Amino acid sequence: APVLALFDAVQSGELERIDDLVSADFVDHGAPPGMIPPGPEGYRTIFRLLKTALRIDYAVLDVVAEGESVMAWVRCTGRHVGEFLGVPATDREFAFEAMHRYRVEDGVIREHHAVRDDLVLYRQLGLTS
Repeated sequence: APVLALFDAVQSGELERIDDLVSADFVDHGAPPGMIPPGPEGYRTIFRLLKTALRIDYAVLDVVAEGESVMAWVRCTGRHVGEFLGVPATDREFAFEAMHRYRVEDGVIREHHAVRDDLVLYRQLGLTS
């Protein structure tokens, strides 16, 4: 439930809901190293960047949970409208899929790992061939 609530909060722009969904010591292993601090504020920072620079939207395709692990397969779409990791806006649209693994303990998200197809994203943005 917290993982689906997280994607709902991001889609609706209600990023303050992240405070109730992730732990104070939450770690996002999917973020660029050293870019954000642990905890809810760091995760909000990542989503603000993604929503502002990429206008990213997430469609949850499937969710599988076993024990503390929750896997979410998502389709990401958007448009590169602002500077993203030092790259000026290209105004290009993109679409790619990603797998996210969350560790949920006592109803709170404590950890995140991601496997994204960044090469497909970079090709669609015209950053590489």
